Order: sequence, then structure tokens, then C-alpha cells
Amino acid sequence: MRPQLKSITITTLLLTLFSPVAISANNVLIKETLAQTVAQSNRKAEADKLYEQGAQQYRRGYYEDAIKTYEQALTIYRQINDKKGIGQTLNNLGQTYNLSSQNQKALDILQQALAIRQEIKDRAGEGETLDNIGAAYYSLNQLEKALETLQQALAIRREVKDKTGEGITLSRIGLTYSYLKQADKALEISQQALKIQQDLGDQFQEAYTLFRIGAVYRNMSNYPNALEWYNKALSISRAVRNRDLEGRILYWIGVTYAQLNKNDRALDFYQQALVVQHEIRANNLQLTTLISIINQYELIASNADSNGMTSQIKEVSNQIIKLAEEALILAKKLNQREEEANIFQSLGAAYRYLGDNKQAIVLLQESIKIAQQINAFTIEYNALFQLAVIYDKQGEYRKLVELDERQLEIATKQKNFVNEALILNAICSNYNVLGEFQKAIEACQQSLVKAREINIAELPPTTQNYARRLPVDTLGLLELIHISLGEYDQALDFAKQRLSIVQNLNQPKLEVNVLVDLGSVYDKLKDFPKAIEVTEKALMIARKIKEAPLEVRALKQLSSIYTKQKSYASAIESAQQILAIAKRLDNPDLEADALGVFSNIYQAQGNYQKAIEFTQQQLAIFQKTKQRGFEFSALSSLSSIYLSSGDTQKAIEVANQSLIIARQLLSNVGIQIALLRLSRTYYIRGEYEESIKYTQQSLEIADKTKNFLGKVAASVNLSDIYNSLGEYNKVIAVAEPQLLEARKLKDRPSEAGLLLNLSSAYTNIGNYQKGKELVGHLARL
Repeated sequence: MRPQLKSITITTLLLTLFSPVAISANNVLIKETLAQTVAQSNRKAEADKLYEQGAQQYRRGYYEDAIKTYEQALTIYRQINDKKGIGQTLNNLGQTYNLSSQNQKALDILQQALAIRQEIKDRAGEGETLDNIGAAYYSLNQLEKALETLQQALAIRREVKDKTGEGITLSRIGLTYSYLKQADKALEISQQALKIQQDLGDQFQEAYTLFRIGAVYRNMSNYPNALEWYNKALSISRAVRNRDLEGRILYWIGVTYAQLNKNDRALDFYQQALVVQHEIRANNLQLTTLISIINQYELIASNADSNGMTSQIKEVSNQIIKLAEEALILAKKLNQREEEANIFQSLGAAYRYLGDNKQAIVLLQESIKIAQQINAFTIEYNALFQLAVIYDKQGEYRKLVELDERQLEIATKQKNFVNEALILNAICSNYNVLGEFQKAIEACQQSLVKAREINIAELPPTTQNYARRLPVDTLGLLELIHISLGEYDQALDFAKQRLSIVQNLNQPKLEVNVLVDLGSVYDKLKDFPKAIEVTEKALMIARKIKEAPLEVRALKQLSSIYTKQKSYASAIESAQQILAIAKRLDNPDLEADALGVFSNIYQAQGNYQKAIEFTQQQLAIFQKTKQRGFEFSALSSLSSIYLSSGDTQKAIEVANQSLIIARQLLSNVGIQIALLRLSRTYYIRGEYEESIKYTQQSLEIADKTKNFLGKVAASVNLSDIYNSLGEYNKVIAVAEPQLLEARKLKDRPSEAGLLLNLSSAYTNIGNYQKGKELVGHLARL
């Protein structure tokens, strides 16, 4: 443009701008622009204020409030297109979601924050967000990815000379190395972080690093050092009013005391943690703490159950139910399906301890159902184990084998050799009870093979002790099987092998049980002096370690041996000692044991009236404590005593009572026992039709449940009846097939009964040669 023209244009423009009309229009434009600027500025100030409020809520641990506030700030930052504000708020929001246990959501939000910070070339912000992404990967248990991301964050923090950020990232790297089993490196890096934070006077982050150092020591099983560092962290977290961290530290102090087996201290700190978590509405942490308290109470209940402390079991079980119902509400609210399954399992265990097996089964089946839906195999395995305890008490051995097979599938899938060996032992035990001895022996042999495959050094210390005793348990089952088979020399060999192993394990409780079992084998071999010697040794150890239930076990065996020797005074003295222990501990179960021992002594003496009195007292205890399975056993014993005393009417009445309970318990084995008891009583009364009716009912159940041992026992009864009726062909038809089964099962008493009836039947139909041959077989048994 030419200079003259340029000058005219500028002059014209100035005149236009400053003309009255132009000035008026321009004023409007300026005012609008200023208004927009002021509005924008006000909105930013509002967003900044909300952001600061969210940051304060975050620092105090009120994460739910912080999330709401950050969301409000983020909305405004987006409306005014403040990318720096958007990036920073997304970063903090992701960090808060991570600490609220919404880890995947946190990661998604943090990735958005990272993209914005990289776009606007905010290197310090990029380092901060990478640090938080690393923390999210750590929370998701992706440790290698966490470490890689944290290393990237550290490089940027150092590049931009962000010392505060460097300390935070080093602290997180240290903790990650701890969980990667590099404790020395973890401590070294954590100490670097601590020095930076102490130099900067950054107490907020210092508390986190102290807490993480405590975690490193806890991972090393150095619990005293862990507690020392946790307590330092607790003091500072309280000083800076970080309630979330305070709650977390209190929880982990509780965990550490639990690992030191200091139950009361653990519960105290869990309760303190719960108060804080409830205050700040940290629902996920509340749920975790509630479950830890429940687990602690379950441990107490289990120990009380082992030691027969009935009143404590009831008190603790009711506490478990109360806490579990509270935890269940939280788990459902948070959609924590795994925890929901665990809580149902805890409720099932509590009801089992209280003797309400029906409710316990419903709850445990709910736990199994949820566990199967979410493929939580460990939870399913544990719930199946709890269910097995109930079915074992009810005598549902076929159901037990089904549960065992499923547990074995899970253990094999998880390559858990310890659990595989454990379940194979359970299968062995159940087949032994069912009289399927070959299957039992095969399962035990497989268990011994699995036990040899276990690398004990790689197991946690508590599991190591258990793994070492697995062969002892398996050999014990083989011992029992050979006792059932009447092969006492083989049983003695297994018993001695067990004792040899256990004496090197420094487990006195286990040694007591093994010695009592060894005494039992000597008892079967009628070597009473040796039986008494080893049982008295077991009694001495039990008293030394103050284990009352084991002391009772040894005394019961001594009483039994003395009774067989007709040393009734000594037998009664042992029974009186059991009764004294029961009274001292106020333990009705042990008292019932003592009354049962007294009953056995008086039965052996032929003093049936006394035996009845003691069994009735025992029955009253089981009825009072609502132990239906034991009530059934007591009624069954009482029926047998009435029969021995000649009071067949009372024997029938009591057997019918036991049958009602067996049916209520859905115990097929119990129903068969009661039916056979009734059958035998009617047989002795000469009421053969009634006797046949009850025997056939028993046979139907044995067929249905594949209880071969029960079928053989019922067949002996039926052949006795037909023999008495002179229906010898029916005797042969019933007894001959079952004789083969009895031999297969190595059921010597039943084999003898069937041989006797067959010999009589063949002789009576004129087949004297066959009858004589069968008598020969009988003589060789």
C-alpha cells in the first residue's frame, strides 16, 4: 500500500471508531467481552475453590466426599475448556478412586489425565499422573507393570526437579519391590524416599512411607519391626489428620498382631480401625476389616471347639453372626461377590458351631453357588470343607465322597499338592467307614505319593508344619483300615511308623494322638501291659501340655483296657478323672464322655440298671445342648442296653426314638442302624414278620446308598430270621451272595454269621457235605 493511501485509511478508521455511532457500538462490544472475561474468571475461581475443597477432603481421607467435589470442579473446568484444570482434576480423581478400591475405574480416568497432560506438555503433571497409574497397576496386582510405570514417573520427576514427587514415587517403588520379594532393595529405596520427605518437612507423605516400610518388614515376617514402623506412621497420620491412612494403619497393626497369634490385641486394633472407617464412610475398608474380625472370631471358635469350651463357642458364634450380617449388607451394596460368598461361609460355620446344621447347610450351599458363578475355587473348596464336617457328623458318607471328589478336582486344578493329599485322606477315611477297604487303601497310597511331591521349603511356615504331618495322618488311616480288616500286625507296623515320624516333628499334641492309637492296636492284640504303657505315656504328655481333650482321650482308652481286664476299680477311677476334668472346665461334652465311660463299665459288669442310668444322664446332656447326632448315638446305646437287660419293650421304644432323629438328620447310616436295632429286638421277641419288615427297609436304604457294609449286616439279620423260621432255601438265597460280599469287604463278623446260617441251612436240607465244608471255613476264621 502506498504511504499516502495508508495514511488516509488509518485516518478514516480512527474517525470511524471515534464517531458517536461507532463509539456506542464499540462500548457494547467491550462490555460484552469484559463480561465474558469476568464470567470466565469467576467460573474458574469457582472450579479452583471446589478443587481445593476436594483436595482437603482427600487429605483427610473423606474419599466419597472428595470424589463428588472433584466431579463438580471437573464439570466447570470442561465448560470453560481449562485443560490444565481438567488434567489436574482427572489426576486427583483417579488417585481418589484408586484409594477407594475402584482400581480399574481409577486407571481409566488416569489414562485420560495422562493424555491431556501430554497434549499440553505439562511434564511435571505427566510425572505425577504416571506415578498414580503405577499405583493403580500395583492395586490391580500387576506388579511388573506398576514398577515399569513408576520408573518412568521417577525419571520425569527428577528431570523437572520435583523433589516432593520424587519422594512419593520412590516410596511406591520401594513397596512394589517388597511384593516382588526383593526386600533389601525395597528397604533401600524406601529409606531414600523417607530422607527426601523428612528434609522437605512433608509429614503427609512421610506417614505413607513409614507405613510402607512397616509393610516391607511384615512381608519379611519381621513382625516386631513392622509394628515399630506402623506405630511411627500412626502417630504422624494422626498429627496431619489423615483419617483414611490412620484407619489403614490400625487395620494392618491388627493383622500383624493376628500373625503373632495375639488375638485380643488384633481384635482391639481391628475395632479401632472400624470406628475410623465408619466415620469417613470408607465402605470397602469397613468390609475388609469386618471380615478380618469375623475370621479372628472363627479362629477363636475353632480353638474353643477343639478344647470343648462350649460356652465360649456359643458366645463367639453369636458374635460372628451379628458381624457377618452387617458385612453381608455392605458386600451386597458394593457388589463384592467374593466377599459375599466368604460371609455366607462364615455364617454357615457359626450356625454349625451352634448346632443348627440345617441352617448351616443352606448358608454353605449359597456360598458354594456364588463361588461357582464367579469361579472362586478357593472359596468353593473351603465351603465344601465346612459342609463335609456337617455330613460327617450326620454319617452321610456317600455325600462326603461326592464333596471330596469335587474338592480333589479343585485342588488338582490349582496344583495344590497339600490339599490334594488332604482330600485323598478324607476319601480314604470315608471309604473305610463304608467298608470299601480296597478303595480306601488306594486313596491313602495316592496321598502318600502326593505328600512326597510337596516341596515343604517353598510353603509358608504354618503350612510347612501341616505338610510334615500329612504322612502321619495317612499312615494313621492305613492303621485304621487294617484294624477294620482284623489285620492287627499290619496295623501295628503302621502305628510304629507314625510314632517314628512324629517324634521328630516336635508336635506334642500329635504325639499324644499317635500314642493313644498305638495303645489301641496293642489293645486289639490283647497285649494289655503294652497298651497301658503307651497310653499312660500319652496321658503324661497331655497333662504336661495342659490339653484337657487329649487327656480325656487317653483316660477313656485306659478305662476301656481296664474294663476288658475286669479291673473295674481302675476303670472307674479313670472315668472319675474324666468327670473331674469336665466339671473343672464346665464342659458338658466331656461330662457326656465320662458318663459314657461309666455306662460301658457297668454294662461289662452286667449291671444294666446302672448302665441305663448313666446313659440317660448322657442323653439329657445331648438333648440340652441340642447335639442331635450324639443324641441319636446315646439312644442307640440305650436301646442296646435295654435289649441286653431283657427289656425288649423299652428297647423298641428307644430304638424308635433314635429312628425319628436319624430321619430328621437325613442320616441314612443312622436310619439303617435304628432299623436293624428294631429288627434284632423283634427277632429276639419271636415277632419274625416285624423283624423281616424292618430288615427289608434297611436293605432298601443300603441298596439306594450303595452301603455294601450295611447290606451285608442286614443280610445276616435276614438269614438269622429265615433260619429260625426253617425257611432254609431263603437262607441260602439271602446269605450266599452276601457271603462273597462280606469276604470282599473282609467283614469277618458278618462272614462268620453268614457261614453259620448257611451251614445250618445246608445241613437241614440234607446237604451234609456242604454244611461240613462251611463249618470248616468258619473254624478257619
